[in-house]
Amino acid sequence: GPEAMKASVALHLKHPQGFDPDARLESPALPLAHSGVSCAVCHVRSWQRFGPPPKTSAAVGKINGAAHGGFTASNAFEDSQFCASCHQFPQSMAINGKPLENTLTEWKESSFSKQGITCQQCHMPDRRHEFRGIHDPEMVRKGLTFKLSQNKTGTRLTITSKWIGHAFPTYVTPKVIVLADALDRDGKSLRSWQWDIIREVEYDNGWQEKRDTRLMPGETRRFILTPLPAGSVSVRYRVTVIPDHFYKGVYSDLLAGEMQPDAAAQIRRAVKLAEKNDYLLFEQVMKLSGAGESNNR
Repeated sequence: GPEAMKASVALHLKHPQGFDPDARLESPALPLAHSGVSCAVCHVRSWQRFGPPPKTSAAVGKINGAAHGGFTASNAFEDSQFCASCHQFPQSMAINGKPLENTLTEWKESSFSKQGITCQQCHMPDRRHEFRGIHDPEMVRKGLTFKLSQNKTGTRLTITSKWIGHAFPTYVTPKVIVLADALDRDGKSLRSWQWDIIREVEYDNGWQEKRDTRLMPGETRRFILTPLPAGSVSVRYRVTVIPDHFYKGVYSDLLAGEMQPDAAAQIRRAVKLAEKNDYLLFEQVMKLSGAGESNNR
């Protein structure tokens, strides 16, 4: 609703001045304000340009150069604390003891912080401005391990958050669904199980946390199928990621209300982009009682 929208705008619309509601939304030449988080958000302060020290030296301070008329080099760009202004809310904004965005604190409490592995090393390796995260299937797969096994009491999928330096997923936006089925000889589902990995919040005269089932750094969790129904010959696990789950709810609420045509067009465009971002992270079928090999992708 409106409160969630205010929070989103504060984070992502960093250049509200000059926003052109009449601009063609698909145009590559939209004003800078349409870009949301852009170069200036991190690199411009009081009309002065800043950046990390050159790779070839540890020099800080004013660096002369042709590009942008030079810049001021600062080591802050290589420190995880630099990311806090957008990715760490203050404790005064806590919901059930945790801020709505708590990524830096999650990192500080992890082994990654103790090892000196920074946000930039994972999300901007070699200073590449790719910012890969929950929207990137390859990035997420590298951060997790999956193991499917069977014992006398049932089958289990074991997921470990091995190379993710904060909660999986961090804050409230994404939702991860673990869906499992017991299958008969024809591949028909005899029974289904579902688990959600999410921090779910809602606004009702104040923010409230409904549940928090996320994996913390290094945590292992088992998703167990038991009892298996008669006639089961195999089980199938699927893990689906919905990166923009929370935003989809916000967009739906906004479109259900009264909006100016230009604002509604922006939200409808955001809905289309969000729908494209869902993906299958993991899928594996395993035959029961050691009958045949398992297939996974």
